[in-house]
Amino acid sequence: MSELLNATWRLPHRLAYVVSHSYPYSSNGYAVRTHEVARALTQQGHDVLVINRPGRPWDISGVSPHLAVPAEQRIDGVRYIFLPVDTKPHAGVRAQIRGAERALFEAFQVFRPGAVMAASNWETAEPAQNAARRWGAPFFYEQRGFWEMSRITWEPEYERSAAYQRERDNEVRIARDAQAVFTLNMAMRKEMIDRGIPAERIHLVPNGVSVPGRIAPDITRQSLGCTTRYLLAYIGTLSVYEGCEDLVQLLTRLRRNGVDVALMIVGSSAPKGMVDTPQVTDQDPDLEMQLRAQAEASGVAEHLHFVPRVPHARIGAYYAMSDAIVMPRRRRAVTELVAPIKPYTAASYGVPVFMTDMAPLDEIAQDIHAKLFPEGDIEAMAEMLGQALKSGAQVTSIKPLDASVFWPQRVQPILRQLELAARMAPSLPTVRSAVSAPAVARPFDTWKLPRVALQTQLDTGVVAAIGPCRHLPRARLTRLTRVNILSELAMGEGGRFVIDWCGLQEDPGEWAGLWSIDNMRLNRQIMEACRVAVDRGWQIQVTGPVRRAKAPLFRTVSALFEEIIPESACAYQEAAQ
Repeated sequence: MSELLNATWRLPHRLAYVVSHSYPYSSNGYAVRTHEVARALTQQGHDVLVINRPGRPWDISGVSPHLAVPAEQRIDGVRYIFLPVDTKPHAGVRAQIRGAERALFEAFQVFRPGAVMAASNWETAEPAQNAARRWGAPFFYEQRGFWEMSRITWEPEYERSAAYQRERDNEVRIARDAQAVFTLNMAMRKEMIDRGIPAERIHLVPNGVSVPGRIAPDITRQSLGCTTRYLLAYIGTLSVYEGCEDLVQLLTRLRRNGVDVALMIVGSSAPKGMVDTPQVTDQDPDLEMQLRAQAEASGVAEHLHFVPRVPHARIGAYYAMSDAIVMPRRRRAVTELVAPIKPYTAASYGVPVFMTDMAPLDEIAQDIHAKLFPEGDIEAMAEMLGQALKSGAQVTSIKPLDASVFWPQRVQPILRQLELAARMAPSLPTVRSAVSAPAVARPFDTWKLPRVALQTQLDTGVVAAIGPCRHLPRARLTRLTRVNILSELAMGEGGRFVIDWCGLQEDPGEWAGLWSIDNMRLNRQIMEACRVAVDRGWQIQVTGPVRRAKAPLFRTVSALFEEIIPESACAYQEAAQ
């Protein structure tokens, strides 16, 4: 295996997708797009690792630094990785970026991606770009928005500050140095060209329509307390530019016009769209109170229903119970450019959508057959919604959506760039199989490694082991090191993968710090080794017991192990004590 020790080999179809925040701790549009892009790429043959910006979610405002976050989680077939870092949130931006770069580079050494893609903003992308450069992998940037422009919607004076210009310059620098840039619509593409990004490197990947999720049966209009004939909804972040005060006026006007309708507002202004996380509070805690007071003064309070931000797995029920989704978005510099994902999510559930007539909502309306009304025109909104509801503009009346608006088609520009990168990536060389004469190429790439029946593999008697393992027979025992562990598990015949935990207490060697919080790089490597072993059908065992107090991170992989307690292992433990 000496030829496999070259540090440059990568998994050609593995993508490290570095993002600011994601499921399951966030449920805003950013997290939704992350999930749908990753899921579409995974379904089309790429092995996608969604890696949260190192330190997330712990460093988000209001999140407890002691929040228990499993290092790896899988949702709808998408792998999510969470990397703690030592840098404290109050440290300077540059210190945080350097810490994130170190954590990402270590993760790349373990997971060996063939390409790296980061999503907005530059503080997330810069450490990913630097780590990708050190790793030797191509880097792509997904420009989802212009965060400095978003800030001026609630802090207008920020536009005149030096900090605004620095943010803008940093975004340009990241995009300019990327191999390719993906953005959401023509308006954003034009803005990037105006900022100096070469047009030929900018590719459109608009938001898209996904397959609707499961409808939770316990979430109904009755459980909401809604008894009206019709129900309008706004589902999303309560930002200052979303025009939520217009929704209460719309409700008031419709009821005065004799329409038996209620309004449901699902969401909050929690930072990064955090859900079900202790200590997280809204950025604007007075907004709900203001809307309730507005409804009380208008006499419609009993028909206004608020629902806190909802986890991904339960949001479908709220779309499904709605007769229409209303988005009275305001014109701002950022809203004239950046496309929201909420209308596409509503279209996934076949719910009619009504939005402000403005770019880029006009483009979205063409995709999903939405209706548009003039900004802030309550009378026009009430007339349009009233007629639609009374005429039965329900799910059955929605026109069929073109296949081009679904995520598998949306991500095609990303797929093309990844395929180009995959053809250039150095991968494992051809090796000679131990059980057949001809040389065969067996690239270590878990997304296409077959699962083999466990019983068949155990007949080979092959054991790959970490630690002294004096209780195991010497025949066909392969010693695993930090250099060869991934290649041996990926390319070996299969059998038993054993970690002699008790023996390691006496003689840890290079495995010192295993499952402790002191060596995250080692723990990420073992996590990936277990992933490879599972994909290859190895039986995974550990000599135990593994004391959680001494090995707190064992929980991240414990479900994969069959714990065994041989007498010799117990002897190791007694000797160590």
